[in-house]
Amino acid sequence: MKKALNFVVAALLIFIPISTKTMPPKCVKAPLEHTAGAAGISPDLTAQYSTINFKYFQGTLPQISVVLSNQHSTDMGVTLPLPNKSFVIIIFSRWAVAPVTQTETLMHEMCHVDMEVKGIHEFNVHGPHWQNCMLNLAKEGAFHDVW
Repeated sequence: MKKALNFVVAALLIFIPISTKTMPPKCVKAPLEHTAGAAGISPDLTAQYSTINFKYFQGTLPQISVVLSNQHSTDMGVTLPLPNKSFVIIIFSRWAVAPVTQTETLMHEMCHVDMEVKGIHEFNVHGPHWQNCMLNLAKEGAFHDVW
């Protein structure tokens, strides 16, 4: 399963340059620009995802893998849907260098996953529902060690 997911992630990273004629999936913030680079499933970030999921989302988010990539992107992270109704979160270490920044980026992306799971699609991907998710995380202390 892990090898298959690594293959899917590698394929996504190779073919992600989205043409200007194609609209990105609702949970993708913007078309990505990628160049060759290392990418792989991060066991630490995947474990953090599971912990945050159960602690702050009551386990309602799907189990997914989190990829840490050093590929070029203008984003700190991105959430991509997979065909099996799952997702992959990619965190770009170029911008999210420190572990604390990676954790904050992970929670940011988890709010995108939450909206997708709930079927909430806003014109602005950082609209009121997404902002409410982030605010709830802050109120529950999720960012206590982050900011």
